[in-house]
Amino acid sequence: MDHVLLHICCGNCALGPVGEFRESGVRFTGFWFNPNIHPADEHARRLATLHSLRDRWGFELIERGEPDRPAFDSAVSDYLASGGRVRCGACYRMRLDATAAEAAALGIPYITTTLLISPYQDHALIAEEGHAAAERHGVRFRQADWRPAFRVSQALARDLGHYRQDYCGCHHSMAERDERRAARRAQTEAALG
Repeated sequence: MDHVLLHICCGNCALGPVGEFRESGVRFTGFWFNPNIHPADEHARRLATLHSLRDRWGFELIERGEPDRPAFDSAVSDYLASGGRVRCGACYRMRLDATAAEAAALGIPYITTTLLISPYQDHALIAEEGHAAAERHGVRFRQADWRPAFRVSQALARDLGHYRQDYCGCHHSMAERDERRAARRAQTEAALG
């Protein structure tokens, strides 16, 4: 494999894949495209964490796009209306399609994504959307399973003092996080009675 465009969802998830690429000598370029991240200050915090990692490890990073909730919401509703299984598929499609288009424009033959490190993501759906995006743009999707490195990456992020988010990124996942927090608070209050 001669060059990979690595879609990066956040600096913390990048630690494992970037570390592996650096150790094995795989040539890669980071690609930041995450219009799903809400709100704008969250997008900025995650990008700042990625900048810190880029500066520390010295890799090339291409940045595209800003938070775009209307475009994200439209992509999700269009995806679900066309028979998509879960809203996350629309998010994967949006980001991986942009990655594949960028790779094709730059002449980079392979794409992949740091989403593949998370045990909380749907790896089969990521692979499906990654291969489809790659095919649409004439590149290849490199499927990887970086999940075994997830806990180590999170510990390293903590050691580096990185901002560590507690939801996937979109307003839906933020609302789900808030609901889980409220349910835990209610349980605790009921237990203390």
